[in-house]
Amino acid sequence: MVPSGSQTVGPYFRIGLEHLVEKGPANESALETIKIHGKVLDRDGAPVSDAMLEFWGADSSGAYSDAVSHSNGHPVGFHRVATELDGSFSLTLNKPGPTPLGDGRFQAPHMLVLVFARGLLRHLITRVYFDQYPAIP
Repeated sequence: MVPSGSQTVGPYFRIGLEHLVEKGPANESALETIKIHGKVLDRDGAPVSDAMLEFWGADSSGAYSDAVSHSNGHPVGFHRVATELDGSFSLTLNKPGPTPLGDGRFQAPHMLVLVFARGLLRHLITRVYFDQYPAIP
């Protein structure tokens, strides 16, 4: 027998969070949008059908905002998406811009991604970087 990952919590709770899941594309105006899609798999390569992913990022000018989006009621730069039965997810969002570091340099345009799922006592954190931008000064 080959040991596999254990389930410490779950199935993932959606009660109280469903209203925050993306229902359509983020479209604040005529900003350029990008589609992100992928799959959440567990350690054994099986799809995770009950995960929730949060995407946090700057707006197209590279600024973080406390403002609330008019199209979905979420904070600008925030998106939440649930996985499907096969572990897949897909969302459309406005492309973030390069964010200033405060010393004249810039971070590459990116989204911070938090993954919540069964078996995790704490969420996982990663980033998605965008290479469709010109060189950053």
